Amino acid sequence: MPATSKTIMNTFYIKTSSRGTAAEIESVVNMLPRYTKDLNEINHVLIFVRRLKEITFSENNDSITHGLLEIEKQGILNHFLIICLLDFLVVYKNSLSAIHLWDELHSLRQGYLLIHEALKTYNGHNKSLKELASKTSPEAESLFYSLSGEIKRFKEDFKYHSLIADLRNNTIAHIEKDTVNFFDKMSKFDTDVAFAALKAFPLILGRMLKLSDLIFKAYTKTIIKQISFDDLIRGENSVQVEKLLDLIEPDWRKQ
Repeated sequence: MPATSKTIMNTFYIKTSSRGTAAEIESVVNMLPRYTKDLNEINHVLIFVRRLKEITFSENNDSITHGLLEIEKQGILNHFLIICLLDFLVVYKNSLSAIHLWDELHSLRQGYLLIHEALKTYNGHNKSLKELASKTSPEAESLFYSLSGEIKRFKEDFKYHSLIADLRNNTIAHIEKDTVNFFDKMSKFDTDVAFAALKAFPLILGRMLKLSDLIFKAYTKTIIKQISFDDLIRGENSVQVEKLLDLIEPDWRKQ
């Protein structure tokens, strides 16, 4: 009889069916092109920011260089969240289609790893996100506080500190330290709970990305307006600055 999440697994087996339907798997696959496009766009922006940093650094314009560093910092968070979302969609797709138990366990463990890294990184930016959201717009500030509540509930519901972090440390990283402990953890792995976490987390991740994107666009335009570009508004440098703004927000001239 195949093991379930309530039985102790001491052998591996072939599952009789996958969790997801063909339509569910296809719906996840269809999201990948959109976020791949977003990933390419933010990467293009960051490359441009770094090019502008080189210009300002060579001209010893520290105030502009500092502003561009701040833009880059927020852009990198956007970049990270899009990468996480793409990885998460692939992991979720694989967990939907998995037939063999080991296939499913691998996907679910990778999902826990992504959850752990995404929440840890977001928490590291929490203070600055709170401050910047209050300066961006009422929508961004409201989103920050509602998202904080959602993250707190998610951590409580899925035992982030005691379960997800423990499994991350003992079944994904540091396996070589004690393989018997690894197998013991796997024998008690609740695949239903892990799948529920994987199903819930992309919504939170998507809202993290929306908040970061709102801040990034507004914050970038604010910095561009506040710092002096007297040394850059000549010739090619002026074109570089305007192209950066066009990449971030095509309609910035109308605002």
